Amino acid sequence: MNNSDDTLYLSARDAAAELAVSPATLYAYVSRGLIRSEPGENPRSRRYRAEDVRGLKNRRSPLIETQGLKSADLPVMDSAVSTITEEGPIYRGVRAVMLAESATFEQCASLLWDSKSADPFTKANVPIVSPVMRAIMDATRKSPPIDRAVAVLSQAAEADPRAYNWIAEGRAATGAHILRLSAAVMAGTEPTAEPVHKLVARAWAPKHKHAEDLIRRALVLLADHELNASTFTARVAASTGISLYDAVIAGMVALKGPRHGGVGPLAAKLLDTFIEGDIASIVRERVALGERFPGFGHMVYAKGDPRAQHILSMLIKLG
Repeated sequence: MNNSDDTLYLSARDAAAELAVSPATLYAYVSRGLIRSEPGENPRSRRYRAEDVRGLKNRRSPLIETQGLKSADLPVMDSAVSTITEEGPIYRGVRAVMLAESATFEQCASLLWDSKSADPFTKANVPIVSPVMRAIMDATRKSPPIDRAVAVLSQAAEADPRAYNWIAEGRAATGAHILRLSAAVMAGTEPTAEPVHKLVARAWAPKHKHAEDLIRRALVLLADHELNASTFTARVAASTGISLYDAVIAGMVALKGPRHGGVGPLAAKLLDTFIEGDIASIVRERVALGERFPGFGHMVYAKGDPRAQHILSMLIKLG
Protein backbone atom coordinates (compact mmCIF):
# COMPACT_ATOMS: atom_id res chain seq x y z
CA MET A 1 0.00 0.00 0.00
CA ASN A 2 1.27 3.44 -0.88
CA ASN A 3 1.12 5.59 2.24
CA SER A 4 2.58 8.72 0.67
CA ASP A 5 1.03 12.07 1.49
CA ASP A 6 -0.42 12.18 -2.02
CA THR A 7 -2.43 9.08 -1.18
CA LEU A 8 -3.36 9.99 2.39
CA TYR A 9 -4.43 13.59 1.80
CA LEU A 10 -6.42 15.68 -0.64
CA SER A 11 -6.30 19.39 -1.31
CA ALA A 12 -9.40 21.48 -0.60
CA ARG A 13 -10.18 21.63 -4.32
CA ASP A 14 -9.79 17.87 -4.79
CA ALA A 15 -11.77 17.04 -1.65
CA ALA A 16 -14.64 19.32 -2.67
CA ALA A 17 -14.61 17.84 -6.18
CA GLU A 18 -14.62 14.29 -4.81
CA LEU A 19 -17.74 15.07 -2.78
CA ALA A 20 -19.28 17.31 -5.47
CA VAL A 21 -19.78 20.10 -2.94
CA SER A 22 -18.68 23.70 -2.57
CA PRO A 23 -15.63 24.66 -0.46
CA ALA A 24 -18.02 26.15 2.11
CA THR A 25 -19.78 22.79 2.49
CA LEU A 26 -16.40 21.05 2.78
CA TYR A 27 -15.48 23.41 5.63
CA ALA A 28 -18.83 22.63 7.26
CA TYR A 29 -18.07 18.89 7.12
CA VAL A 30 -14.73 19.59 8.81
CA SER A 31 -16.33 21.76 11.50
CA ARG A 32 -18.71 18.90 12.35
CA GLY A 33 -15.86 16.42 12.72
CA LEU A 34 -16.78 14.40 9.63
CA ILE A 35 -13.48 15.07 7.87
CA ARG A 36 -10.09 15.51 9.51
CA SER A 37 -7.78 18.23 8.26
CA GLU A 38 -4.37 19.61 9.09
CA PRO A 39 -2.08 22.40 7.87
CA GLY A 40 -0.53 21.81 4.45
CA GLU A 41 3.00 22.58 3.31
CA ASN A 42 1.83 26.12 2.66
CA PRO A 43 0.87 27.66 6.03
CA ARG A 44 -2.12 29.32 4.36
CA SER A 45 -3.60 26.04 3.14
CA ARG A 46 -4.97 22.84 4.64
CA ARG A 47 -5.11 19.25 3.48
CA TYR A 48 -7.87 16.73 4.13
CA ARG A 49 -7.75 13.04 5.01
CA ALA A 50 -8.60 11.11 1.84
CA GLU A 51 -10.09 8.18 3.76
CA ASP A 52 -12.51 10.54 5.52
CA VAL A 53 -13.53 12.20 2.27
CA ARG A 54 -14.13 8.89 0.49
CA GLY A 55 -15.82 7.36 3.50
CA LEU A 56 -18.19 10.31 3.64
CA LYS A 57 -18.81 10.05 -0.09
CA ASN A 58 -19.75 6.38 0.26
CA ARG A 59 -22.14 7.10 3.15
CA ARG A 60 -24.08 9.76 1.26
CA SER A 61 -27.01 8.26 -0.58
CA PRO A 62 -28.27 9.89 -3.81
CA LEU A 63 -31.59 8.09 -3.30
CA ILE A 64 -32.33 9.95 -0.07
CA GLU A 65 -33.36 13.50 -0.91
CA THR A 66 -35.83 15.16 1.39
CA GLN A 67 -36.38 18.87 1.52
CA GLY A 68 -33.30 20.40 3.12
CA LEU A 69 -31.97 17.11 4.54
CA LYS A 70 -29.29 15.69 2.24
CA SER A 71 -28.72 12.31 3.82
CA ALA A 72 -30.47 10.17 6.39
CA ASP A 73 -27.34 9.51 8.41
CA LEU A 74 -25.40 12.75 8.06
CA PRO A 75 -25.98 16.10 9.76
CA VAL A 76 -26.04 18.11 6.54
CA MET A 77 -28.76 20.61 5.67
CA ASP A 78 -29.16 23.59 3.42
CA SER A 79 -29.28 26.90 5.29
CA ALA A 80 -30.15 30.34 3.98
CA VAL A 81 -29.29 31.84 7.35
CA SER A 82 -25.50 31.80 7.19
CA THR A 83 -22.59 30.56 5.12
CA ILE A 84 -18.97 29.94 6.11
CA THR A 85 -16.31 31.52 3.89
CA GLU A 86 -12.60 32.23 4.26
CA GLU A 87 -13.60 35.77 5.22
CA GLY A 88 -15.71 34.44 8.08
CA PRO A 89 -19.43 33.72 8.33
CA ILE A 90 -21.93 35.60 6.20
CA TYR A 91 -25.34 36.29 7.74
CA ARG A 92 -28.04 36.47 5.06
CA GLY A 93 -25.61 38.05 2.62
CA VAL A 94 -23.86 40.34 5.14
CA ARG A 95 -20.35 39.63 6.40
CA ALA A 96 -20.28 39.11 10.17
CA VAL A 97 -17.08 41.14 10.57
CA MET A 98 -18.80 44.09 8.89
CA LEU A 99 -21.85 43.77 11.14
CA ALA A 100 -19.60 43.70 14.18
CA GLU A 101 -18.45 47.25 13.49
CA SER A 102 -21.71 48.77 14.66
CA ALA A 103 -24.61 46.30 14.96
CA THR A 104 -26.00 45.15 18.29
CA PHE A 105 -26.64 41.50 19.05
CA GLU A 106 -30.35 42.23 18.85
CA GLN A 107 -30.03 43.75 15.37
CA CYS A 108 -27.97 40.75 14.30
CA ALA A 109 -30.59 38.35 15.67
CA SER A 110 -33.35 40.20 13.82
CA LEU A 111 -31.36 39.82 10.60
CA LEU A 112 -30.77 36.10 11.15
CA TRP A 113 -34.45 35.57 12.01
CA ASP A 114 -35.46 37.60 8.95
CA SER A 115 -37.67 39.83 11.12
CA LYS A 116 -38.76 42.45 8.60
CA SER A 117 -42.31 43.29 9.62
CA ALA A 118 -41.90 43.88 13.35
CA ASP A 119 -39.16 44.45 15.91
CA PRO A 120 -39.07 41.46 18.29
CA PHE A 121 -36.95 43.41 20.79
CA THR A 122 -39.50 45.98 21.93
CA LYS A 123 -39.26 47.48 25.40
CA ALA A 124 -42.47 45.69 26.32
CA ASN A 125 -41.11 42.26 25.39
CA VAL A 126 -39.20 41.63 28.61
CA PRO A 127 -39.47 38.23 30.35
CA ILE A 128 -41.28 38.06 33.67
CA VAL A 129 -39.54 35.82 36.19
CA SER A 130 -42.08 33.50 37.82
CA PRO A 131 -41.71 32.33 41.45
CA VAL A 132 -40.59 28.89 40.25
CA MET A 133 -38.00 30.42 37.91
CA ARG A 134 -36.82 32.68 40.73
CA ALA A 135 -36.32 29.69 43.01
CA ILE A 136 -34.31 27.91 40.31
CA MET A 137 -32.17 31.00 39.72
CA ASP A 138 -31.41 31.22 43.43
CA ALA A 139 -30.64 27.51 43.72
CA THR A 140 -28.25 27.48 40.74
CA ARG A 141 -26.27 30.67 41.33
CA LYS A 142 -23.03 28.71 41.74
CA SER A 143 -23.62 26.51 38.69
CA PRO A 144 -21.98 27.17 35.29
CA PRO A 145 -23.85 29.84 33.27
CA ILE A 146 -25.23 27.45 30.64
CA ASP A 147 -26.47 25.05 33.33
CA ARG A 148 -28.30 27.93 35.01
CA ALA A 149 -29.93 28.94 31.74
CA VAL A 150 -30.99 25.38 30.90
CA ALA A 151 -32.55 24.96 34.34
CA VAL A 152 -34.55 28.19 34.12
CA LEU A 153 -35.59 27.76 30.48
CA SER A 154 -37.03 24.35 31.32
CA GLN A 155 -39.70 26.17 33.33
CA ALA A 156 -39.92 29.39 31.32
CA ALA A 157 -42.18 28.00 28.59
CA GLU A 158 -44.95 27.53 31.16
CA ALA A 159 -44.76 31.21 32.06
CA ASP A 160 -44.85 32.37 28.42
CA PRO A 161 -48.29 32.13 26.75
CA ARG A 162 -46.60 32.55 23.35
CA ALA A 163 -44.28 29.58 23.76
CA TYR A 164 -46.05 27.67 20.97
CA ASN A 165 -46.82 30.62 18.70
CA TRP A 166 -45.73 29.38 15.26
CA ILE A 167 -46.50 32.61 13.36
CA ALA A 168 -43.25 34.18 12.11
CA GLU A 169 -43.64 37.33 14.22
CA GLY A 170 -44.59 35.22 17.23
CA ARG A 171 -41.51 33.02 16.88
CA ALA A 172 -39.26 36.06 16.66
CA ALA A 173 -40.86 37.61 19.76
CA THR A 174 -40.39 34.33 21.62
CA GLY A 175 -36.79 34.21 20.44
CA ALA A 176 -36.20 37.69 21.83
CA HIS A 177 -37.83 36.60 25.09
CA ILE A 178 -35.52 33.58 25.32
CA LEU A 179 -32.43 35.60 24.43
CA ARG A 180 -33.08 38.25 27.07
CA LEU A 181 -33.95 35.71 29.73
CA SER A 182 -30.94 33.49 28.99
CA ALA A 183 -28.53 36.42 29.03
CA ALA A 184 -29.88 37.68 32.34
CA VAL A 185 -29.80 34.26 33.99
CA MET A 186 -26.26 33.51 32.80
CA ALA A 187 -25.08 36.95 33.93
CA GLY A 188 -26.80 36.53 37.29
CA THR A 189 -29.03 39.57 36.94
CA GLU A 190 -32.59 40.57 36.03
CA PRO A 191 -34.02 40.56 32.47
CA THR A 192 -34.24 44.05 30.96
CA ALA A 193 -34.93 45.69 27.60
CA GLU A 194 -31.40 47.08 27.36
CA PRO A 195 -29.01 45.63 24.75
CA VAL A 196 -27.52 42.33 25.89
CA HIS A 197 -23.94 43.55 25.58
CA LYS A 198 -24.63 46.30 28.13
CA LEU A 199 -26.25 43.85 30.56
CA VAL A 200 -23.36 41.38 30.29
CA ALA A 201 -20.68 44.07 30.57
CA ARG A 202 -22.29 45.52 33.69
CA ALA A 203 -22.47 42.08 35.30
CA TRP A 204 -19.10 40.64 34.30
CA ALA A 205 -16.78 43.57 33.61
CA PRO A 206 -18.20 46.71 35.26
CA LYS A 207 -14.82 48.44 35.54
CA HIS A 208 -13.58 47.76 32.00
CA LYS A 209 -14.16 50.87 29.89
CA HIS A 210 -14.14 48.94 26.60
CA ALA A 211 -16.13 45.92 27.79
CA GLU A 212 -19.43 46.94 26.20
CA ASP A 213 -17.97 47.40 22.73
CA LEU A 214 -15.82 44.26 22.83
CA ILE A 215 -18.68 42.10 24.13
CA ARG A 216 -21.02 43.54 21.50
CA ARG A 217 -18.57 42.65 18.74
CA ALA A 218 -17.98 39.15 20.10
CA LEU A 219 -21.71 38.45 20.37
CA VAL A 220 -22.30 39.49 16.76
CA LEU A 221 -19.34 37.45 15.49
CA LEU A 222 -20.52 34.34 17.35
CA ALA A 223 -24.23 34.74 16.58
CA ASP A 224 -24.24 31.99 13.95
CA HIS A 225 -21.77 29.62 12.33
CA GLU A 226 -23.75 27.73 9.74
CA LEU A 227 -25.04 24.32 10.88
CA ASN A 228 -22.58 23.54 13.65
CA ALA A 229 -23.38 20.90 16.26
CA SER A 230 -25.52 23.05 18.55
CA THR A 231 -27.44 24.73 15.72
CA PHE A 232 -28.14 21.42 14.04
CA THR A 233 -29.26 19.91 17.34
CA ALA A 234 -31.64 22.79 18.00
CA ARG A 235 -33.10 22.63 14.50
CA VAL A 236 -33.69 18.90 14.63
CA ALA A 237 -35.30 19.24 18.05
CA ALA A 238 -37.53 22.08 16.82
CA SER A 239 -38.63 19.99 13.84
CA THR A 240 -40.37 17.57 16.23
CA GLY A 241 -42.83 20.27 17.30
CA ILE A 242 -41.42 21.15 20.71
CA SER A 243 -41.41 24.75 21.95
CA LEU A 244 -38.60 27.11 21.03
CA TYR A 245 -37.58 27.06 24.69
CA ASP A 246 -36.99 23.31 24.54
CA ALA A 247 -35.21 23.60 21.18
CA VAL A 248 -32.83 26.17 22.65
CA ILE A 249 -32.21 23.90 25.63
CA ALA A 250 -31.23 21.11 23.23
CA GLY A 251 -28.81 23.43 21.47
CA MET A 252 -27.33 24.65 24.75
CA VAL A 253 -26.70 21.11 25.94
CA ALA A 254 -24.82 20.36 22.71
CA LEU A 255 -22.91 23.63 23.07
CA LYS A 256 -21.52 22.53 26.46
CA GLY A 257 -19.32 19.85 24.91
CA PRO A 258 -15.53 20.36 25.15
CA ARG A 259 -15.27 20.01 21.37
CA HIS A 260 -17.73 22.85 20.92
CA GLY A 261 -18.61 25.82 23.15
CA GLY A 262 -17.19 24.02 26.17
CA VAL A 263 -13.71 24.74 24.82
CA GLY A 264 -14.05 28.27 26.24
CA PRO A 265 -13.24 27.43 29.88
CA LEU A 266 -10.36 25.23 28.69
CA ALA A 267 -8.96 28.11 26.63
CA ALA A 268 -9.33 30.44 29.62
CA LYS A 269 -7.31 28.06 31.79
CA LEU A 270 -4.62 27.88 29.12
CA LEU A 271 -4.39 31.67 28.97
CA ASP A 272 -4.08 31.74 32.76
CA THR A 273 -1.06 29.43 32.53
CA PHE A 274 0.46 31.76 29.92
CA ILE A 275 -0.02 34.74 32.23
CA GLU A 276 1.48 32.94 35.23
CA GLY A 277 4.44 31.27 33.48
CA ASP A 278 6.90 31.46 30.61
CA ILE A 279 4.88 31.20 27.39
CA ALA A 280 7.69 29.75 25.26
CA SER A 281 8.42 27.00 27.81
CA ILE A 282 4.74 26.15 28.19
CA VAL A 283 4.27 25.91 24.42
CA ARG A 284 7.36 23.71 24.00
CA GLU A 285 6.22 21.38 26.77
CA ARG A 286 2.69 21.01 25.38
CA VAL A 287 3.96 20.39 21.86
CA ALA A 288 6.46 17.81 23.12
CA LEU A 289 3.66 15.99 24.96
CA GLY A 290 1.34 16.15 21.97
CA GLU A 291 -1.19 18.25 23.86
CA ARG A 292 -3.66 20.51 22.12
CA PHE A 293 -4.13 24.24 22.55
CA PRO A 294 -7.83 24.73 23.34
CA GLY A 295 -9.36 27.64 21.45
CA PHE A 296 -6.53 27.91 18.94
CA GLY A 297 -6.51 26.81 15.29
CA HIS A 298 -10.13 26.55 14.12
CA MET A 299 -10.14 23.68 11.63
CA VAL A 300 -12.46 25.53 9.22
CA TYR A 301 -10.21 28.54 8.65
CA ALA A 302 -6.91 27.68 6.99
CA LYS A 303 -5.80 31.32 7.02
CA GLY A 304 -6.90 32.00 10.58
CA ASP A 305 -10.32 32.76 12.00
CA PRO A 306 -11.41 36.23 10.74
CA ARG A 307 -13.61 36.62 13.82
CA ALA A 308 -10.65 36.19 16.16
CA GLN A 309 -8.54 38.48 14.00
CA HIS A 310 -11.22 41.16 14.31
CA ILE A 311 -11.36 40.95 18.10
CA LEU A 312 -7.57 40.81 18.47
CA SER A 313 -7.15 43.86 16.23
CA MET A 314 -9.63 45.74 18.41
CA LEU A 315 -7.79 44.73 21.58
CA ILE A 316 -4.56 46.08 20.09
CA LYS A 317 -6.29 49.26 18.95
CA LEU A 318 -7.95 49.90 22.30
CA GLY A 319 -4.82 49.03 24.26
